[in-house]
Amino acid sequence: MALWKKYLQPSTVEDALIALGVEPDCSAVVAGGTDLLLDLQQGRHSAVNSLVDVTQIPEMTAIQKQDAFLHIGAAVSLYEIIRDASIQKHAQGLIEACGLIGGTQIRNVATLGGNVGHALPAGDGTIALISMRAEAQIASTEGRRWFP
Repeated sequence: MALWKKYLQPSTVEDALIALGVEPDCSAVVAGGTDLLLDLQQGRHSAVNSLVDVTQIPEMTAIQKQDAFLHIGAAVSLYEIIRDASIQKHAQGLIEACGLIGGTQIRNVATLGGNVGHALPAGDGTIALISMRAEAQIASTEGRRWFP
């Protein structure tokens, strides 16, 4: 039995939102997929008709330093975070937290956005981000907003 029917790869956040809006109750965002795909296989996630892969969206896969801020896209892998020079210089706690998540193979594909979005009580990424007073940009069809 297939775990999903459609696999979509939008190139913009706006296109991803449109894809998610077609079947809002039967769509899921995927980047690394380390938790989602396992949950689908083991029946711990509701049925999904469409997987919306956000790894082709440049702003979701980028790490940028702008002024006093680091912008880390939700689809950046934990491995990329650990290896990034700007993050090594300015956010050592985040590097350490990402290094505690899974093993090497998981860190190569798992994303910080997925770690935060999965909302596990022991979410090392979430704890590090809270300690750094990080903010998240949330996008919807009505616009974008920043949340602590």
